[in-house]
Amino acid sequence: MIRIYQMYINSILGFLVLFVGIFLNQEFALAQNERFHGGRGDGSDMSTTGVINFNSVDYEGNAFTIHIDRATGQADTTENNVINFKLIFSETVIDLKPESIVLSGDAQAQNVQVTGADTEYNIAVSGMLSNGHVIIDIPAGKVHNSVGSPNLPAVIVDNEVMFLGADLSVEIKRSLGQEYLTNNDTVQFDINFNERVIDFTSSDVDLSGTSLPKNIIIEGDTNRYMAKISGFQNDGSVSINIPAGVVNSIYGKSNLNSINTENTVIIDRTRPDVEIKLADGQSNPAYSFPIKFKVVFSEDVVDFSDEVLMYGGSPNTKLTISGNGSIYIVAIDSLTSNETISIYLSENVVHDHAGNGNTTPLYTNNSVTFKGVTGINHLNFNDYVKIYSNEGSLTIIFKETPTSSTLLDIYRINGQKILSQYLSNKINNLDLKPLQY
Repeated sequence: MIRIYQMYINSILGFLVLFVGIFLNQEFALAQNERFHGGRGDGSDMSTTGVINFNSVDYEGNAFTIHIDRATGQADTTENNVINFKLIFSETVIDLKPESIVLSGDAQAQNVQVTGADTEYNIAVSGMLSNGHVIIDIPAGKVHNSVGSPNLPAVIVDNEVMFLGADLSVEIKRSLGQEYLTNNDTVQFDINFNERVIDFTSSDVDLSGTSLPKNIIIEGDTNRYMAKISGFQNDGSVSINIPAGVVNSIYGKSNLNSINTENTVIIDRTRPDVEIKLADGQSNPAYSFPIKFKVVFSEDVVDFSDEVLMYGGSPNTKLTISGNGSIYIVAIDSLTSNETISIYLSENVVHDHAGNGNTTPLYTNNSVTFKGVTGINHLNFNDYVKIYSNEGSLTIIFKETPTSSTLLDIYRINGQKILSQYLSNKINNLDLKPLQY
């Protein structure tokens, strides 16, 4: 009997020890949860009967959850320009921002606005560029609670809405590398719809222009296309346009009139003609400088210079070009002997704005005979030169540039001095016209 009583006492003591252990562990858990909560002891539930619900302990130091759903009253399909979603967090968050939300879907939504507090928020999405799906999500680690713990991946209830409030628009512009003025046999335009279309063909494009184009090929798919135009019957413009109501999107929207940003190209396949002749007032033969030629193109050119111009005459003759557009003057300022000087131009060396090279030049009069030079290589004591005319010029050429001025005297045959001139250059030209004989 004593042994049975002792066993009963030991059983009671064992149960008390077990109960105290469990109670102390729960107190420790409550204390730990209060530490995570910053002092708030809300980590467990106590029933009305005083029984502790151990399964309800939630440590705030761990990651928390988010539920995403359509907002109350938000239809699954809408034409409204603002679409609302609701977020419900399992606990209060402190740093939910628009950039925490990831937007996706073919409606290409642009804007996010966040309102709300604590555990419930509204997400307003707007700025849809086309019809289609609007989808939101919050990846793990984008939002935090008061102690810095991050969220788990969102639990998706319904995070997608179909937007059907956008018009089907289309923009036409020149393709990359396509110049406004060209001599190519094919020109290219980009045609971009703001959403996918299902029935776009070349017959939907209006083709026009003074170049009278005949052919159009459409390449591409979904919402980005390229139009290739060819078959031009003459030089002139080529334009394309897409009228309203000829193309449909996958969501049943018909297109508006095309936005024609750059829908015209000018075709120029005509080569510039060129004529070379004497400049107005230029005599032949010539007795003085400059000697001038006139170069006339049938249209404006972009690269005419002395580098492409050729001449016949003394080596190292300097050519000076002035003018612009289609008319130029070529001037020769000096020659060391009486001679005939000519200028020439090859075919396809000068180009118009479209890149067409010039035709074979027409030479109306491209040569001048110069008779105004009397050459003196050096002057020594008692040296003289006979001058038989007062037309043209007298050229005195020193082997080196004089270090000081040298006096030149000119006399009549009877000994009368008629000119005294100081020379200081290596090449000196004296106009003889003022001299009277």
